[in-house]
Amino acid sequence: MNLHVDASVPIGYFARCALLLCACDHSSLGMANAGSSSDGATTSASGTGGSANSSAAVTGSGGAGGAGGLMSCKWDAPFDKVDVLQVPGAPADNLNGRLTSDELAVYFAAKDGTDQFQIWQAHRAHRGDPWGTGSLVLGISDPSKRVIYPSVTDDERTIYFGKENTEIYFATRTDVKAPFDPPLLVAALKYPGFNCCPYLTTNRSELWFDTDRPGGPGGYDLWMSVALANGGWDAPTVTPAAALNSPSNDQFPTISSDRLTIFFSSDRGGQYDVWVAHRDSTTPAFSEVKLVAGKVNTPLREDPTWISPDNCRLYFQRGESYRVYVASRLP
Repeated sequence: MNLHVDASVPIGYFARCALLLCACDHSSLGMANAGSSSDGATTSASGTGGSANSSAAVTGSGGAGGAGGLMSCKWDAPFDKVDVLQVPGAPADNLNGRLTSDELAVYFAAKDGTDQFQIWQAHRAHRGDPWGTGSLVLGISDPSKRVIYPSVTDDERTIYFGKENTEIYFATRTDVKAPFDPPLLVAALKYPGFNCCPYLTTNRSELWFDTDRPGGPGGYDLWMSVALANGGWDAPTVTPAAALNSPSNDQFPTISSDRLTIFFSSDRGGQYDVWVAHRDSTTPAFSEVKLVAGKVNTPLREDPTWISPDNCRLYFQRGESYRVYVASRLP
């Protein structure tokens, strides 16, 4: 998928960088083409092996001073640019775009010749490069069901995904060029009703999803399971952050790599829009919730699917268009 993004860099950006004595290049902006258990959890402190061509990761999402001197975007700043993500050779209908932290690999659901969504992937050598040719992710396809909502670890050796909005699975592999081993059901999340949109945090400590199981305030609610020391997953609980869930429908939890910001979709305002909440550390619950500002929300439905580590690029889907979009903002 070539990402059609204007590669020109605003003069004001260089001025801000000069004042901050930071190293400015297009890759820091991201503007050009912009051992597991039966449940698959791990207790890795970082959980990020990085892809083979990984460059230095951009960290920090709280404001304009990320780790290592790299700039990050303020959590509630407006997104002022929206582009369409396209992968050469992949089916035109695609959803649920999610990336590795270095933004060198993208996994997404695409509707192939069987008229069922399956998981595809694409790679690139550098973040500013066009995407390479897309390919079907081998080992996890199921022609009889929709295989959707991929959430992959940064080393690309473990993937979580959903089937038909009812079951959440995971699969592992030892070689990123090999097919995944046969997928297994995440037993801790098993429920006979609606289970959707698994999102594994970057450090692999939490698995978020939305469900209609009893225990929330109503409709679809955001739930979370915590990784256990033995490699499994704890029984899921509805998020303790009262502001995140509502009597309406709340879905598509999308967590920043530092776990300080969460994007999600909700129809609490009358239609599905993308909302955002922030906290200063990972200990307290999320409190204040805001509509995402800028060009993401429209009269159509929007659902977030991935946020970059610097908090500057939000991947999402809109309406019934079967397209992956990316919204961007400057630090």
